[in-house]
Amino acid sequence: DPRAVAACGVRRPRLVIIGAPGSAKSTFLKFLAMRLAQGLRQPDSDWQTHLRWPVYPREREPAQRRPDDNEKIEPLGYESWPQPYLPVFITLRDFATTDFDPASARAFWPFIETTLQQQEMGQTAPVVKEALLKGQAILLFDGVDEVPLNRRAKVWQAIGAMQRGPLADCPWLTTCRKLSYNEEEAEIAGAGGSVTLDELNPEQIKTFVTVWFKTLQEAGDVTPDQAQGWTERLLRAATGPLQHLSGNPMLLTIMDLVQTSRATLPEERVKLYLACVETLLFRWQQRKETAEAELPAELAQLGLKPDTVKRLLAEIAWTAHNQQTERHNEPADIPAGTVLALARKHLQDAEKATQFLNYTEQRAHLLVGRGGQEQLYFGFPHRTFQEYLAARYLVGLPEFGERAGQLAESGEFWRTTLLMAA
Repeated sequence: DPRAVAACGVRRPRLVIIGAPGSAKSTFLKFLAMRLAQGLRQPDSDWQTHLRWPVYPREREPAQRRPDDNEKIEPLGYESWPQPYLPVFITLRDFATTDFDPASARAFWPFIETTLQQQEMGQTAPVVKEALLKGQAILLFDGVDEVPLNRRAKVWQAIGAMQRGPLADCPWLTTCRKLSYNEEEAEIAGAGGSVTLDELNPEQIKTFVTVWFKTLQEAGDVTPDQAQGWTERLLRAATGPLQHLSGNPMLLTIMDLVQTSRATLPEERVKLYLACVETLLFRWQQRKETAEAELPAELAQLGLKPDTVKRLLAEIAWTAHNQQTERHNEPADIPAGTVLALARKHLQDAEKATQFLNYTEQRAHLLVGRGGQEQLYFGFPHRTFQEYLAARYLVGLPEFGERAGQLAESGEFWRTTLLMAA
């Protein structure tokens, strides 16, 4: 959204970028860093055309229009970033592991200097420091939500402390998942508000898929006919039966990968949902950790195995699907007590069950909390995740054939689950 670009570092120089898992929050910061670096190295290049936004008459700004107003309004013109700040990218989960003083206005400098040295760029430290002191750098803080909960408030405090010291003139941006965002902590840190990343629109989805297969063709990995055929097939799926997934950049990437591996979408949706579940549960967190392990650190600390985690989620989905009284297209609401009871049965420990539930909701986002503390429910992000995981549970039953026949006779509600099970 061009208006988000306008807000980032220009109109609101301290801002939080909010989004779902895989919504390209980190990619957004890295794209911004790349274009700003381009502006510094190549001032006469087109860097500003990538960091500009349309200007409308105030009463005709898109945010001010009625939802039913389909009139196409042409902008009066465009504004762009006035100068290419030096981008300083900081991964907050790494910063949080250091022994920093959250009250210090210079809390981030030792980490920046150490990071530059580790990357064999120590000679650049004086230049970076000078840009920070002159307010000519922008700090890009990635992943507040990835900071352990017991350290998160201190990280926010360290960000806020910059306003009382020599880095007060430096703009900053930070990213955070929606469910992990604490508005009060962000305000204490001096954030001037937040913007939420939209899902990809149909035109962006078309561009994404087309460029993906065009790149494979140019690399010689597929023939022109294959590239065209796969592009058309995936676009039909992405704008049709899999539309609920394709607006998320990460899930759309998974769809591209599954299609490239010669699984036909949406016919072989089981492969897609398996890839989505494993990515959200395991790989998305593992790629952010330096150690090679079977599981992300938070799950490994619970002594779990991948199969245990998947079996537990499958039983939660099976229970939800069986108990769903209103048989519509939405996922079921599962009482928190039911989910915790199933987790305790698999994990044999109440504390581990709670930690698993927190991870699945706040990190993997495969369960979404609804309601309040007195009446809390959980559900899957989309009904098809529930149906896929219920199918996994069904095929593990000793009486699979007999049970599948009974469910088939019960009506249309079990159709998708039975097809996936088969």
